Amino acid sequence: MRHVRIEELSVVDINWKMLTMSRPTTAVGENIFSKLVDLEKLRLSTRKEEKKVITDNAGLDPFIVVKNPSSSRGGVMEKFVKVCEECLEEFCGGSCLVYQYDSYQRLAKEEDEDLDDMQEQKDD
Repeated sequence: MRHVRIEELSVVDINWKMLTMSRPTTAVGENIFSKLVDLEKLRLSTRKEEKKVITDNAGLDPFIVVKNPSSSRGGVMEKFVKVCEECLEEFCGGSCLVYQYDSYQRLAKEEDEDLDDMQEQKDD
């Protein structure tokens, strides 16, 4: 399977098994290879969407704000990177609203800490 290029299989919207005669030796290997092809398809679609956003903005990067020399201090053109208002990260683009990873973190429950404190008091 090393000679099969995943990039060539992911460009077309056909199942990769119909495009090549090569197959992984195990079912697990086939599953992994299928997921790699799917990931490459998703990567290509994301790149296509990013390119569309840039072309919609007349070739300007949506994450960079340019101040003209007439409106900046010292008469020099300034470039600033946009910062997300929600997560305060640069180059976020609002994806933090869709994927909120903070809500998936493991947090210690306050109740458990209170129970531990109560048991320590009983032991004393």
